[in-house]
Amino acid sequence: MNKILSLIYELLGLTLAGKVTDDHSQPLENFVAQFREKAEQTAAQVTAFVSEWFHKGTVLNIVASTAELVVSEEEHNEFWQEIKIRETERANPNVSIDDDIWKWFKGQKIPGFAEAFVSVIYRFLKTITHRQILDEAEKKGIKKIYTLKQARAIIKAAIFAGEVDALNKSVFAYFMIDGNTILYRLNAFRLVDGWLRVSVHEVHVSDEWDPEDGACFSN
Repeated sequence: MNKILSLIYELLGLTLAGKVTDDHSQPLENFVAQFREKAEQTAAQVTAFVSEWFHKGTVLNIVASTAELVVSEEEHNEFWQEIKIRETERANPNVSIDDDIWKWFKGQKIPGFAEAFVSVIYRFLKTITHRQILDEAEKKGIKKIYTLKQARAIIKAAIFAGEVDALNKSVFAYFMIDGNTILYRLNAFRLVDGWLRVSVHEVHVSDEWDPEDGACFSN
């Protein structure tokens, strides 16, 4: 028994604490405690996110929304009204919500999502292009291209979380429309004068982003 436990400890990088008693309970208890500690340390190392391009920032919890989105001006204005109210309460009535968000996709039917999900804002550590962002996200296993409905929910949550309160900083989420091969980004940006701008753009992979701007991907 002692040899077996010693071998297990050695394989796990642990040390055998105490001597084997007749009922073997003491070394087994020590083994369980050390094994648990080692497992927790290993799990932390595995789950830690390390990248030379960006760091893991705020986690956004997005609630399920099963209703289909039919893109229209009326629905668009209603969806973003809460953001306008928030900005007014912060003594900043200068809010620009891009009409292209509905004009480009007018009449499109965007499916709902039945399950809540998590999106994380990954902040850039240095100047970076869309190509580098997408390549690094793919490499790290976090890349996520959302639907328009998901992207709107993410950007709205980011604004309410205060992630776009800093001047001259942006947060965006990539999305695509079914039947369309174009990659878009929905972007929230705080101008240097305090204006909040929410806009939609086609993604040009050579476009650059500044340190501490951020992209939203999976956890």
